[in-house]
Amino acid sequence: MSNTTFLPQPLHIPILFYLLFLLLLPFINLHSHCPHKNKLFRVKLLDLRAEGLTLTNLLIFFSRYILYFEIPEPFTSLSTLNQKRSLLIKPLAMTGNNGFRPSKHCLQACSSFALASTLAFTLQIYFFSPISPDPLHLPHVSATLNYPTSNKLQEVAKIGEGLLDKPEDVCFDGEGILYTATRDGWIKRLHRNGSWEDWRLIGGDTLLGVTTTRTGGIVVCDTQKGLLKVGEDGVSLLTSHVNGSEIRFADDVIEASDGSLYFSVASSKFGLHDWYLDVLEAKPHGQLLKYDPLLNETSILLDNLAFANGVALSQDEDFLVVCETWKFRCLKYWLKGERKGRTEVFVDNLPGGPDNINLAPDGSFWIALLELSREGMGFVHTSKASKHLVATFPKLLGLVQGMQKKAMVVKVGADGKMMKRFNDPNGSVMSFVTNALEFEEHLYLGSLNTNFIGKLPLTTA
Repeated sequence: MSNTTFLPQPLHIPILFYLLFLLLLPFINLHSHCPHKNKLFRVKLLDLRAEGLTLTNLLIFFSRYILYFEIPEPFTSLSTLNQKRSLLIKPLAMTGNNGFRPSKHCLQACSSFALASTLAFTLQIYFFSPISPDPLHLPHVSATLNYPTSNKLQEVAKIGEGLLDKPEDVCFDGEGILYTATRDGWIKRLHRNGSWEDWRLIGGDTLLGVTTTRTGGIVVCDTQKGLLKVGEDGVSLLTSHVNGSEIRFADDVIEASDGSLYFSVASSKFGLHDWYLDVLEAKPHGQLLKYDPLLNETSILLDNLAFANGVALSQDEDFLVVCETWKFRCLKYWLKGERKGRTEVFVDNLPGGPDNINLAPDGSFWIALLELSREGMGFVHTSKASKHLVATFPKLLGLVQGMQKKAMVVKVGADGKMMKRFNDPNGSVMSFVTNALEFEEHLYLGSLNTNFIGKLPLTTA
């Protein structure tokens, strides 16, 4: 999968303006006195075409006949400009002997210029937009989720600070060694004695979910390559295709007791660096997949998911939970019993978009939640025009997204009922928390906006 962004380049706007202005020229009659020959010009499209429809000629045309700039000798024609590297342009005085008089033709030209610019801007949004959106109505948090909130995430200890580049997920092996994948392409691990090790270099900036395996080592989701097995003997590819199609955006993974790997594909359309475009488009491109190591086969369990994110097995492995980020809910997929193969809602109307989910020792689940939209920006998700605008101009994304502004995790029982809720309401210590894993009475927190892993004692929480 290529991580090349789908966002258009800014050059599209001047090119569109250029083309639209040429289309409008036949309808514009401009009268002005040429500063060099003192004669009346009637400008039409064919005049410019005869000199060559280049951006250079258009610049001279626009400067001389619309803005009424004086272009000194020896530039007596559009074509001569192409032979020079520089041009001194000075504006004509509004009064004097140059003969310039503002007229309705000047206003007509300016109006045409404004119209062309507006049309170019509109076409830039609709024709170069990388999304084909549907409106998304952000859910109102239900009364059952109005659970008392604690700002405990402001009390986390920072482990590995400065050594980790956006550690999105964490896991522990049977010896209590912590593993995480960082955005600089490393698998790093924390030993029991507190020392960090740069264990394996995979490269790139596309590593996400990790899980330990019963045979040793870990499995990591690489959004470019697929599922990777990482061990003492190196790195190997487990799967990169399903039903003949490339796995574009593997997100999170968990291993079952029989060795099967269940993992999510967040989006089959957008890549990691364009993930928010999937949220803006609000069309289901996610999948839940299963990799069978004995048969070396990958199959689709669920399709058309709303940004499939975290996955977790229940304590008895009778069902699996998969998070749908921009639907603010988690689904339960039955693996055993009479309901095997069926899907139902596990928890709905979460107070944030669910990212990763992890099983707790007591059979409940910890879910990291994302603030997908800043306060007051919810209207963007209900308007197709607003979505096109934000998707086309990436600098606007920072005004809409809210992940960098706060952090939230919740604990949900096996029945889907809320048990605990921890916040950092203004992101003063942690923000963009993507993972919450309970281990030895501590909660370990991954984030895509920190250089450390958060560690929170649960005995006092």
